[in-house]
Amino acid sequence: MKSFDAIIGHKKIISHFEEAIKTGKVSHSYIFTGRPGSGKKLLATTYAMTLQCEAGGTEPCQKCDSCKKALGKNHPDII
Repeated sequence: MKSFDAIIGHKKIISHFEEAIKTGKVSHSYIFTGRPGSGKKLLATTYAMTLQCEAGGTEPCQKCDSCKKALGKNHPDII
């Protein structure tokens, strides 16, 4: 299950992402840096999944076709 609630730590970054989605001010790119195993890929894929979600909330619904493709690692826009 991928959702921001399941991610430990990164609260400041997650709140920034949620606010960007709510206000519609998503940047054209983000750079994720840090130590190996710190959750960069999980955070990035969860954010991408949320942006692609057909429900349009601040969390991925995990039920729509887009979320199912992302969870199955078969989404053409999330690599």
